[in-house]
Amino acid sequence: KDTLFGSSTPSSTDDLTPIFSTDITDRSEIPCQYENSNYSTEYCKLWCENQFFKYGYICLETSSSSSMSATEEVCPYLSGYSDTNVLCNLWEEINNESLKTGASSASTDTSSQSTIPYNSCPHFDIIDSQLACDLWCSLQEITLKGSCTGEPVCPYE
Repeated sequence: KDTLFGSSTPSSTDDLTPIFSTDITDRSEIPCQYENSNYSTEYCKLWCENQFFKYGYICLETSSSSSMSATEEVCPYLSGYSDTNVLCNLWEEINNESLKTGASSASTDTSSQSTIPYNSCPHFDIIDSQLACDLWCSLQEITLKGSCTGEPVCPYE
């Protein structure tokens, strides 16, 4: 009664109406981009609520953040893309595989590489398909020591 509207934190968001449909079954899960910062609990709570009400995204559990290194990079595809889940998973796999292979991938003999057709990419059906397939090809090059062929050519190069 004696407080200003909006000056207190609601105890529940159940009565609020989000700007997206809440009856969707396939929700995108994203990591909080403030997990490794000071006051991460408070920042993540606010940021995750905001992502939920704006876009319908649900934040991943932060229990994994305790095992994350403080220098670990945040996925560059978290905002501005429709398929952040797919793109960030590919990006993370590339980083993990690059750490495993280390410098040995730089000395790979290209004459013995297998070729992988670009059109075998499993991500053609998503909005960010070209970026996802480029990342997928990069992952194949690291894991299978192969080379993608038949990629679209940039008309500006």
